[in-house]
Amino acid sequence: MPTRAIDPHLQSIFEELNNEVITLSWKWQIVSRLFESEERVDIANRTAPNFFLACWMTFRDDVFLALSRITDPLQSRGQDNLVISRLSEQLDQKEHPKLHEELTKLIEVAMKACKPFRNYRHKRLAHNDLNTKLKHTTEALPGITIEDVNGAVKSLQEVLNAFNRYFFSSETYFTIVENGGVKALFVYLQKGMEAFEDEKQQMLAAYGLTSGSS
Repeated sequence: MPTRAIDPHLQSIFEELNNEVITLSWKWQIVSRLFESEERVDIANRTAPNFFLACWMTFRDDVFLALSRITDPLQSRGQDNLVISRLSEQLDQKEHPKLHEELTKLIEVAMKACKPFRNYRHKRLAHNDLNTKLKHTTEALPGITIEDVNGAVKSLQEVLNAFNRYFFSSETYFTIVENGGVKALFVYLQKGMEAFEDEKQQMLAAYGLTSGSS
């Protein structure tokens, strides 16, 4: 419940944006944890490398699209968009001057942080830009790092939590507690590899062989 008076329409916009960023944060947490250690990279390569590569590409592109959509213009082709800039756009500046100033600055940071992802979306995801595909362009796509994605996601979280603190005296905890997530997946993969090795050794022993026998 809000602790300050808030326009119901603006509250609905905030709640939907907050849900969008929760989902975005959850997806990025999953994909970033898939390969967060050499041990996990090794397990992925030894079990199902093509599957994990496809997972990485699919999750990555979905996260990039989400970062692009939420920082799009207020309108596209005459249709209103659900974007973070709408929070400051529809906030009564005279009634909430300090929040409006804070949101404006935070949104500017988020827009800048997400710009490379919008460029990536335009050139590779939403459209097959011919010059980009054929590399007949002097404007190369930006080299996006994990730190860039972390920074962009965090910048969106900060916008939503500034709004959240002001109107609801609370914050959203965007780190998702794992239950049957990436950690569990790698535990079972490790157990599966160990069981497979045990079975292999038992079969070799049954024929009087060792793993080094030819």
